[in-house]
Amino acid sequence: MNSFMLNFNLRKKEQVADLHQQEKEEIVMNITIKQKQLDKIKPKYDLLTTNGFIIGLTILLVNDLWLKYSFPSILTGKLSDFAGLFIFPYFLSVFIPKPKPIYYLTALLFTFWKLEYSQIVIDFFARLTDLGFHRTVDITDLIALTILPFSFRYFKLKSKTAKSNRFVFSTLVCFISIFSFYATSVPRQTFNVNIEVDKIFILPINKEELLTELSYSDALSKNLTDSLFYVYYYIPDYGADATAIAKIKSLGNDSTSIQLISITQYGISGALFSGVKQSNIDACKNLKSADFENLFELNYINILLQKKGRWRYLGLNNKELIDKYNKEKEVGN
Repeated sequence: MNSFMLNFNLRKKEQVADLHQQEKEEIVMNITIKQKQLDKIKPKYDLLTTNGFIIGLTILLVNDLWLKYSFPSILTGKLSDFAGLFIFPYFLSVFIPKPKPIYYLTALLFTFWKLEYSQIVIDFFARLTDLGFHRTVDITDLIALTILPFSFRYFKLKSKTAKSNRFVFSTLVCFISIFSFYATSVPRQTFNVNIEVDKIFILPINKEELLTELSYSDALSKNLTDSLFYVYYYIPDYGADATAIAKIKSLGNDSTSIQLISITQYGISGALFSGVKQSNIDACKNLKSADFENLFELNYINILLQKKGRWRYLGLNNKELIDKYNKEKEVGN
């Protein structure tokens, strides 16, 4: 009887031990499953340091901040679209574990952005947010969508080998990426116009002194004999800089006349993280000849009459030389 009870208690202990072991294994398994689930949704920051992403980010920044303006062409115009479409959905997929929907949505939104029919929606949001959305309607830009499959496959390939061992570098690349998406796409819009004006201002300033201080070129002798110039000034009320054509003549040793002829261009800039204000765009578009005359007097002539320290906000260039340079640049492209 005692032997039977002893064996019974021993078996019971073994069963309890087995039960505890099973419970432990289940807990470990659940923890492992949850860890794998967390790993799937946890951002893989190391993906931001892959060679492909870094190269795409570099191309986007260099092209938008330098190449577009120094070497304007079809190539530099399309390069940003290809680079942007390669890295933008890739970047979002690092933080949102649903890469396929992100890539499809990117293709859809880019197509919508490039179509003429989207202007009504864009205008609505511009009025609603007071942000000026600038875009170039060019159906040929849609060719850049062909980069999306390559970006997706590259992301999936690198996701299998990603490790979280470059947190500092990944964080730096993350902030640079956010800057590139914003700074290269918003904060300036330029409008070419031809607004005729006719107003003459007399300044108690020697023409040679005026040209020496304000001219962006070194052609002083030609500037002294020529009279037509492009003049540049800033309009702080609208965050805009304007380009005008003016006739500058010497009236003697101590006086100069500036005849404002026309306004040819104005560009509206926005703050880095607030963009261009739609209200500033609308205000500039509604300006009449008399308004531009008053703004020129306020922001150019009056500053010339003040201390030279403020002249750095102004500028001028010989019109003949600039037109010749621009023509040669167009031929070269």
